[in-house]
Amino acid sequence: MEVLGAVASSFALVEVVIKGTSAIKKLKDRLDEAPEELDRLERIMKRLHGTLIQLRSIGINKDDEAILADSLGLAERWYQHIREIEEDIHALTGIMNKLGQAFDAPSLTSKSVRARFKKLLSDHDLQRYEQRLSSHHTTFGFMLNLVTA
Repeated sequence: MEVLGAVASSFALVEVVIKGTSAIKKLKDRLDEAPEELDRLERIMKRLHGTLIQLRSIGINKDDEAILADSLGLAERWYQHIREIEEDIHALTGIMNKLGQAFDAPSLTSKSVRARFKKLLSDHDLQRYEQRLSSHHTTFGFMLNLVTA
C-alpha cells in the first residue's frame, strides 16, 4: 500500500513541476534576450514532467505493488526523493520569481540582463540545479522502468 501512496504523491509532484516550468517560461517570455541557461533549465523541467506523466499514466497493479513493496524500503526512498525534488523546484521557482522582479527595473540592455541574472543565479548555482534536476529525471526514469518491466 505504501507504493500506491508514493505513486499518488507523484501526481502532486507533477503540479510542482508545472509551476516551476511555468515560472521559467514566464521569465523567458519577458526577456527579449533571455540567457541560454533558462532554455537549458526549461528543457530539463520538461523532460522531468514528461517522465512523471508517463509514470502517472501507467498506474500500478497488485503485482507491481508486491514487487515494489519487497524492494528494501523503496517506498520510503521514493517519498524522500519526492520531498527533495519539491524543495529543489520550489527554490528554483523562488529564484525565477526574484529574477522577474529584478527585471522590472528600466533600461534592460543585454549586458544588464546578464548581470542581473548572474547576481541571483550564479554559474555554480545553475550547474547545481541542472545536475540535481537531471538526477531527479534519472531517478524517475528508473522508477518508470521498474514499474513497467
